[in-house]
Amino acid sequence: MSRLLGRIAEIERRKAQEKPEEYNWSLENAETRWITALLDEKMFAEARAELARIPEEKLKSSQWLDSNLRLAEAEQRLPQLVAQWKKQPSIAPASSNLQNAVRPLSEPSRRIVMRFVYERALDARELTAPNFLGLAAIDLDEGDTPGALSLLKRLALISGNPRADTDSAASLLESHHKFAEALQFLKPLAQSSPWDASLKIRLAVGMLAGDAHSQPALAMLTTVAADTKATYAERLAAVKPLKGHGAANVNLGSAELNLLAREGCPSEDEAGKPFFIQARMAAASCTPDLKARERHLLSAIAASPSDTELRLQYVSAAFAAGQNARALLAAEPIIANGSFYGPRYSPGYNSYENEDNESRQNLPSIPALKPEEANKLTWFAIHAREKRNEADVALTLLRNALAKEHESARRHALEEEQKRLETEAARIAENAARAPNIHKDLEQDRVVRPRLLPGETFVPRKKASNEEDAE
Repeated sequence: MSRLLGRIAEIERRKAQEKPEEYNWSLENAETRWITALLDEKMFAEARAELARIPEEKLKSSQWLDSNLRLAEAEQRLPQLVAQWKKQPSIAPASSNLQNAVRPLSEPSRRIVMRFVYERALDARELTAPNFLGLAAIDLDEGDTPGALSLLKRLALISGNPRADTDSAASLLESHHKFAEALQFLKPLAQSSPWDASLKIRLAVGMLAGDAHSQPALAMLTTVAADTKATYAERLAAVKPLKGHGAANVNLGSAELNLLAREGCPSEDEAGKPFFIQARMAAASCTPDLKARERHLLSAIAASPSDTELRLQYVSAAFAAGQNARALLAAEPIIANGSFYGPRYSPGYNSYENEDNESRQNLPSIPALKPEEANKLTWFAIHAREKRNEADVALTLLRNALAKEHESARRHALEEEQKRLETEAARIAENAARAPNIHKDLEQDRVVRPRLLPGETFVPRKKASNEEDAE
């Protein structure tokens, strides 16, 4: 592909030489596509040579920046490049361009670039919540909890919206399982809003993280779980951390909540009562029997088909239990966009993580899949489609996943699988061309040849010109 695109770029350069005074959009587009293909094919020396032809000022634009960063990452000189930006701020790209350009990079490389973006913004007195929270999230990802706490405390002190920003700081720490550190932000929130059941639950969970037998925390959770004025979702959230803390003898005003608070795994009969969706999910989560897990979740999703989180759990359970047909059917609404990869999952408050909504200022929704989970389901679905002789659908699913996957090891595995599936598709097409045309006449419109077996080497035939035109 890179050779073809390189040829196109050379043709465009010759055209541009005829009218050097005119801006040539076609040339820039051809060069961009060529360099991207060179990077995809890991032809880094050639990509470096082509990028060297681009003026330094243009390399800072969004059109070229992602290629420049990808090459710097591949050549392990991204930290040096960012250090150079710090020394010479005038040569650094705009923050908006950097936020878009980091998407193809690996997680560590994204953190290097985004740390520069956030630090530069704070140094310029852009004291906004996304800058504080984004930098604190990077600190947490890199194990610097004291550094993250310092930033979050500073945010709470200078915030123009202290309640919302304090809540965001606590949420960030909770998402990184820093519950004890989150307490200093949760306590003032809960005290200022004693009617807010969700804050009581979060505060209690944080207290239990420090002391698993904290009686004030258990009492707080019990009160919320039994509160008929609280929403059922809040009562459920309060029951889950109560499990195993002697709450079995407490009547919470709901048979399902009483069952969920009890220690141990609910039996199939207990969880199978009408509308006991959460009980079925709890029974599925603690049974070692894969078929029983799929059965529990199947009955749960039948009662609550719009629950995306439940649907994801069922798809995973059905694949694991070998129920591929059911899994694919249940997965259809999820992969309506072509893959299991939805909005980028973020474990913290990283504004650059949510690709499908850059202006989004909140944490991702619960059903957002982690990349490794999306990758796992993708492999299940690919193999299920292949078993059903739907190699073309499997290949489409793989390509869509490859367009969204950024982790190098998972990308490499998908690329290798893509090569295998493309070879298999070519083999199937070749066998179709070799097969006899069954009809009345003995004469054939083709040369009938032996069928190619899986693993047998062959040279894929070229498409006819009319087939290429049709594409």
